[in-house]
Amino acid sequence: MIVKFPENIYFYCQQYSNQRVLSEVANFDFDYLKAFGGEVHVWFSTFDTYDFDLNIPQYKDSFITCRHRPRNINNNNEWSFYYAKSLKDNNNVYEYYHKNIGKYQKHIRDYLNQNYNVLNAINNSLIIIKSVRDILQRNNVQKFTFYKPLKQSWWREKGDDWFDTGQHTENLVKKHKLSYVLKGKHWQHEFSAREVFYD
Repeated sequence: MIVKFPENIYFYCQQYSNQRVLSEVANFDFDYLKAFGGEVHVWFSTFDTYDFDLNIPQYKDSFITCRHRPRNINNNNEWSFYYAKSLKDNNNVYEYYHKNIGKYQKHIRDYLNQNYNVLNAINNSLIIIKSVRDILQRNNVQKFTFYKPLKQSWWREKGDDWFDTGQHTENLVKKHKLSYVLKGKHWQHEFSAREVFYD
């Protein structure tokens, strides 16, 4: 048995945050895994990816995922916005969201422009990764594999391994006291995740 976190992601549409990964891991019933045996695979996102909860009536997955890069290389807007695929399941909710999309994105963009901080992003994500590892070890998961974020080829020059925008791994991430959680035999290259998540 193989358990994959995050669940239900699709190649080129893997818009999720490390916060959501932690939530899925923390809420998983590991007794189920103990009963059947198996392994856990966790695919992390870039550190500059966030989920924002929204007040969308009659929609339980009311969040937008924001990434620190535009969808298109010719777009000058730094933050891109993605909604969960389930938003399209209800036409009324879908229309409501698109009718108010400007308002939602403006509030989020204003918040990020004033409050985004690289050091906080590094600290929060390393804490999340350590927490995921600790939860797995606490639940006696014998075999687990972690994957780095998958980066589209044309954004590799703009960011580094852990960021969509900015070269922060060498001078900031590696100096953080929790950087050791990014090392170890349980880490695999992001492209190895394709064989597991897209089987």
